[in-house]
Amino acid sequence: MVRFNIMNLLNMIGEESPAAGGSVAATAGKLGRAYKQKLNGNLLKHAVALGHDSVESLLQSLFNDKIQAEYGIQIFVEPQHGNLMLSTTLTRSQARKFSSEVGMVEFRPELEEDGHALEGSQKMIHTGLARVRIPSSVGKMPKFTQESLGAALRVSPYDEAAERYQESDEFNAFVYTYDVLGDNESPLLVLTADDPRGKSGTGTSSTRRRIKRSFDFVDDGSIERELNSLRAGEGPYQATVVAVSDHSSAAFVDCGVGRKKGKKFGGGMSKVLGMLRFEDLASTEVDELKLGDKIPVYIKGVSPQSGRFMATLDSSIKDRKLIDLKREKQADKKKERLSKQVSEEEIRSLIGHEYEGVVKAKSKTGDWYYVQPCAEGNVERDVHSLPVGIANFSGESDGSYEAGDQVMIRLDGIDETRGQLAFTFL
Repeated sequence: MVRFNIMNLLNMIGEESPAAGGSVAATAGKLGRAYKQKLNGNLLKHAVALGHDSVESLLQSLFNDKIQAEYGIQIFVEPQHGNLMLSTTLTRSQARKFSSEVGMVEFRPELEEDGHALEGSQKMIHTGLARVRIPSSVGKMPKFTQESLGAALRVSPYDEAAERYQESDEFNAFVYTYDVLGDNESPLLVLTADDPRGKSGTGTSSTRRRIKRSFDFVDDGSIERELNSLRAGEGPYQATVVAVSDHSSAAFVDCGVGRKKGKKFGGGMSKVLGMLRFEDLASTEVDELKLGDKIPVYIKGVSPQSGRFMATLDSSIKDRKLIDLKREKQADKKKERLSKQVSEEEIRSLIGHEYEGVVKAKSKTGDWYYVQPCAEGNVERDVHSLPVGIANFSGESDGSYEAGDQVMIRLDGIDETRGQLAFTFL
């Protein structure tokens, strides 16, 4: 996402530069300023979040030799002043025309209930809006407006026949086309579950490990259990590795699971493979996985509607529910974030202290509130000694608060189940 934003800005603000042999180019500094002005973003913050110490380092990572060749972008150091620059093979008029026709689709990070970004989540939530140029606006400074964005999934007849997609399914998808007027004169984003550029993402042959076998339309006597009967925490089941995909960052395993096919599709059973994500494996385990390997797996999650299930080698999930595993993982991440703000030793020393606080929000899933304790008992000061925590009523007492209400609270420690500070209303 950051890469394409930068490429669009290069087309928008780049100028013909002698340092680039007359090609349209822009320095890293100019791109950073445009990123902030046009997109309200901060390239340096993006760089740090992605493990880089500078914008220049981020740009060099985003535009490696492969990307430069694919998109006609060149990255180089300007010899006179030593500035890192990006250039494009497009002419100035082509670049401006390209940028003026691009629709900017808006996304936001996945949020927790208290409004903070969900740490560790790679999911971006679409806001439902797209930034498009007003058709009547022409010239060097075209005007833009926000319109509702429609989205559709492009499927093949085989996908439809196999009932591959169902309502409420969640999966990764690729942008296939974008049409500013495609949805009844409104912008339309067409997605596809298969990479339209080819298996490797470039449309060319690849040395990546990507092996695909399909059992969708073959009855298989080796099916021992139905997908609908699987439950998270079950196992171990003996499984065979039938595919290892760097593209999907996962291995696919056969542990004798199948699902019933509808009568209009011939009835019988079809094979269902389990997905074993690389992120659940140590790097050495990923390197050692080979086709035909026999491994014990546990069921991590089941999605009967989409006809799939997730597997893991982690035996600690045995007989545990998926929702509990997710909550535990989220709590651990929150506790890690909390430890960076205030030490556990300091929290223990403050247990029993009373604070004035401000209600930030009421939980959507429980009867607790998110409360910001205020420094030195001063509600008006925008200085906080402790981060936002969870506040509950004590015993039989009860009440109701709205966001912005001022309250008195007592620190009880850490809510281990949620990974946040625990308070009690006074």
